[in-house]
Amino acid sequence: MEWSRPVAVVLAAGAIALAIVSTPARGADDPGVIPFQVEVGEAKRISAGPVREFICDEGGLVELAFTDAGVVLKGLRTGTTLCSFRDPSSVRMVLRVVVVSTAPGSAPSPRGS
Repeated sequence: MEWSRPVAVVLAAGAIALAIVSTPARGADDPGVIPFQVEVGEAKRISAGPVREFICDEGGLVELAFTDAGVVLKGLRTGTTLCSFRDPSSVRMVLRVVVVSTAPGSAPSPRGS
C-alpha cells in the first residue's frame, strides 16, 4: 500500500502533536519521587539506618550528617534539588528536596525530626 504525501504529512503532524500533549510538564516528578522540605539551618531525618550512594544534583543546598537519631539532611541555602540514596535494605529513594529560608526574626532550628 502506498501512502499519499498529504496523508503522510497529516499522520506525522498528528503523531508529533500527540507526543507534545502527552509529555509531562517540564519539572513534574515521577510518582515515586518523595517531596522533602527543610529550612535553612534545620536538620531533618531521611533514614533511621545507614545510607549508601547518596548524591544530589545541586550538592551545595544540603549537607548529609549522621546523628544518634539516624541520617539527616541539613539545609544550607535556599533552592530545590533532586537527591537519591540507597536505604539499609538497598531500596533506591529519590527525594525532591526544597530548602526554604527561615521566617524573619527566627533562629535556624538545629532539631532533627
